[in-house]
Amino acid sequence: MLHKLIHCCFVVTILGIPTFGGDPLWLREAASASIPSYGKDVPAVVLLDELQTTIREDGRVVTTRKYAVRILSREGRGAAVGREVYLTGSGKIREMNAWLLRPVGGVKRYEASQVLDAALVNNDVYNEVRVKEIDASDDAEVGSTFGYEVTSEDRSIFTQFEWQFQSHLPTLVSRASYMLPKGWNAKGVIFNHPNLEPVVSGSIYTWELRGLPFIEKEPARPELTSLVPRLAVSLIPPSDLKPGAKGEMFKTFDSWVSVSRWVSELSDPQAIPNEAIIAKARELTANAKTEYASIRAIALYVQSVNYISIQTGLGRGGGYRPHSAAEVFAKSYGDCKDKANLMRAMLNAIGITAYPVTIYANDRAYVREQWPSPQQFNHCIIAVKVSNELQVPTVIEHSALGRLLIFDPTAEDTSLGDLPGDEQGSLALVVAAEGGALARMPAISPEVGRLERQTEARLEPNGSLMVSVRERAVGQAAAAARGEFRRLSPSEYRALIERWVAQGAPGSQSRRWIHWITARRAALS
Repeated sequence: MLHKLIHCCFVVTILGIPTFGGDPLWLREAASASIPSYGKDVPAVVLLDELQTTIREDGRVVTTRKYAVRILSREGRGAAVGREVYLTGSGKIREMNAWLLRPVGGVKRYEASQVLDAALVNNDVYNEVRVKEIDASDDAEVGSTFGYEVTSEDRSIFTQFEWQFQSHLPTLVSRASYMLPKGWNAKGVIFNHPNLEPVVSGSIYTWELRGLPFIEKEPARPELTSLVPRLAVSLIPPSDLKPGAKGEMFKTFDSWVSVSRWVSELSDPQAIPNEAIIAKARELTANAKTEYASIRAIALYVQSVNYISIQTGLGRGGGYRPHSAAEVFAKSYGDCKDKANLMRAMLNAIGITAYPVTIYANDRAYVREQWPSPQQFNHCIIAVKVSNELQVPTVIEHSALGRLLIFDPTAEDTSLGDLPGDEQGSLALVVAAEGGALARMPAISPEVGRLERQTEARLEPNGSLMVSVRERAVGQAAAAARGEFRRLSPSEYRALIERWVAQGAPGSQSRRWIHWITARRAALS
């Protein structure tokens, strides 16, 4: 599954821009804006963030992005960076330029040789998502204005786009425009802000916001995507649109049913078990005496499959198509959708039905029901159809598919019957050719995920204090502890415990580590 760390922007060159001293007119105009008085905790202010996207009938998407930011403090120099994401499989960045307007006059222009091109996702073996970056933070001074303009192009089957109007910085002007071919129209929905109708001029639809406030960084603050205004746009081509040069049609989605059917078309053919998978599934469950035991045996096996991600064909929906279960089983590696698909095939081999579930990891409030789109998801887990007899906290009642046990095969330290905390309570799409629908994931009671600590203390005749501590972790607390124990060497784990003890009892001496760690290992198993 394609990790949506940043939504891609694709941009077109504007030739013949008037400049003053080497910088474009739009940047001078943005820099001349009147800036409100901000508190000392505001490091920078975005003067302009503009996106202009053009959709062409041949499937090409071209966009111009212009961005300008004023540095208000030394801490704000990190804002003087321009970044643009692109897909190597279907797109390219034609040109990227940046300028730094110094507060006492003078302009520094950043050339092509100063553009860094790097992989965006660093935990995949291969991923078509890359980022180009110009970093002016070392040159930026308080009072300087940094701006960049980027030009790129993409060919995609998708006609849905997202625009986040701001980051945590205050923003004076933010706008997104979409120029459509003849006969097309656009529908947009705004999240985290009152409804905003576009300004329509011919075939151009524009959404604009001004005077967006600073978002403070606070402990346990919700994700920015739940706080700042976001625009989700669906561009709708005419019904008689002909296929593109490569025979590809634009993908449009008018409901969650249509999203489910499309993802199902990609995933269902890949989940057919071969003889090797059938044999392995039967071997794993040979001694299982209950439904839960059978599912758990297969879940443990799939969790042991190495997580390795190789992402290709993303602009044509490749981020949603798993590799075949036979291939993943033979190679013993795959990404989230591959592991969910393998588990689905192995369960099918013993007569248990399961469905892929697309979800957004790391932000349980990200997915919104108002915008049916596969691009709202970045992760894949699984839903297993179970009987009424199976009672665990992660079973939900699906409106069309019945009782479903939700499980994440990529969460190596999470047991069957539990779910990672960032996935609990979120909206996710249970994918099925018929009956697939958006569903609320289970939210497990805090009592199920807890850490119990029992302390026994004895005062010795010589005045020393002997203390024995026993821990029992359950649910996600146990998953976190298992992860520590699994990742660290014995010496590293001992050092971790020693630091924890020293924080509560400075100067203490700890003994009997073998007994303590052995007891902890037993409690976590």
